[in-house]
Amino acid sequence: MQVIKAEGLRKSFGEGANQTEVIKGIEFEVEKGQFVSIMGPSGCGKSTLLYLLGGLDTPSSGTVLIENKNIFDMSDRKRSKLRCNKLGFVFQFYNLVQNLTVEENILLPLKMMNKSVKSNAYTQKLAEILEIVNLSDKKKLYPNQLSGGQQQRVAIARAVINEPAIILADEPTGNLDSENGKIVMELFREINKKKGITIVQVTHDEEKVAYGNRLIRMLDGKICEDTML
Repeated sequence: MQVIKAEGLRKSFGEGANQTEVIKGIEFEVEKGQFVSIMGPSGCGKSTLLYLLGGLDTPSSGTVLIENKNIFDMSDRKRSKLRCNKLGFVFQFYNLVQNLTVEENILLPLKMMNKSVKSNAYTQKLAEILEIVNLSDKKKLYPNQLSGGQQQRVAIARAVINEPAIILADEPTGNLDSENGKIVMELFREINKKKGITIVQVTHDEEKVAYGNRLIRMLDGKICEDTML
């Protein structure tokens, strides 16, 4: 089943003589359960593409379908609601709320959707996710009391608490040492396989590609390779 479809995506920055086209007519589809890595040299447009897929930026032309729904035909409110329900985001810099504990950071997406986080269902789900990311004993701590690797695992737990269809990750190990980077990638693989969540990650590291099952290479704003692994 197709969960993402990009059609004729173009994105330019600047105006007139200073205009630069970063995404140049990209088209591809992602099937449910795939773990896709997007690679390419700095400035090739891979992070811009990821932001377009998640509706965090708007294209100059073209569109993105999430589960066959055109996200750029939606109002800002509906697109925001779709992001909350269907997408989880993980960035290179953890973007945790410093005055919230680990468990409060993880539950934040549910609170933003006005869900009762104290219900038995979500209490059980929180416990399950804390166990998966191996942070059960850290749930009352604050971000500044955690290592970088632990903070990124909190960010991943926050991304999956609402069991989204898709996780979009931008250089998720880029701020970590090799050991913590490996832990994070193994966690992504476990989430992909056990929960069936589709993952699209941007990475510059060839070793991280091996954790997924598809590689898309970009060059100068276009896809130059699309390979199943």
